[in-house]
Amino acid sequence: MQQLTCANCGNTYTGQFCNQCGQKQAHRYTIGHVLHELLHVFTHADKGIFSFGWQVLTKPGTIALDMVEGGAKRYF
Repeated sequence: MQQLTCANCGNTYTGQFCNQCGQKQAHRYTIGHVLHELLHVFTHADKGIFSFGWQVLTKPGTIALDMVEGGAKRYF
């Protein structure tokens, strides 16, 4: 299997999930995936929509870059 580096914690692992933090392997985004994730932002955020909304307002570039690079685990 191919060795992957977790975008969330930097751990090297094999498989679909990081064995240290549980982050799923990053993949390319499609319109369907973005719409699905948008639904989850409002319905399944562990830290709450208000916490996430505040972070989006105060540091949007950082969060967007983390999401694109596959580091979404720390926000949800």
